[in-house]
Amino acid sequence: LKGAVGYVPQDIALYPTLSVWDNLRFWADVYALPPQAARARIRWLLQLMQLEDKTRARVEDCSGGMKRRVNLACAMVITPKILLLDEPSNDLDVETLRALEDALLEFAGCALVISHDRWFLDRTVDRLFHFEEGRLRRFEGNYSSYLEQREAAAAKSAAAAAQPVAAVAAAAPRPQATGPRRRSFKES
Repeated sequence: LKGAVGYVPQDIALYPTLSVWDNLRFWADVYALPPQAARARIRWLLQLMQLEDKTRARVEDCSGGMKRRVNLACAMVITPKILLLDEPSNDLDVETLRALEDALLEFAGCALVISHDRWFLDRTVDRLFHFEEGRLRRFEGNYSSYLEQREAAAAKSAAAAAQPVAAVAAAAPRPQATGPRRRSFKES
């Protein structure tokens, strides 16, 4: 799996005293990218994340949004087939959020996003999995589509649940009373 999966944790996972470039270069070295390929990939990622002018800045001196962009770029330095993103839109400014969305739209692999940000999910996903009552359910489309499908399924389920009860109640024969009717179990 080495090189097949990129991971962006919810919290920033960078070396704060290294520069933006050196953080990216570190991950390129970990994955043994050839130097020329690593430089080209890092330049492309810096452009994609709108960080070209921050290559020599130490990460600890970068804004929170810039750190998020560098964090994402580090996960993508290897061209992963699967990208795992844990709450990627937390604390992002509009510019960084747009850069993240653009990066995900250009990403050729599979991105698994864990997020509570409905608007972000609406713009970036085409399939949604929802955990509910210990079950995993799959929905096609973005978050708005998921809400529509969930409402339709709930309405269908409610209609189906109500119909059999009425049919069973109408079809069941009523027991015939054989003696005086008791008003409680205490009566003998």
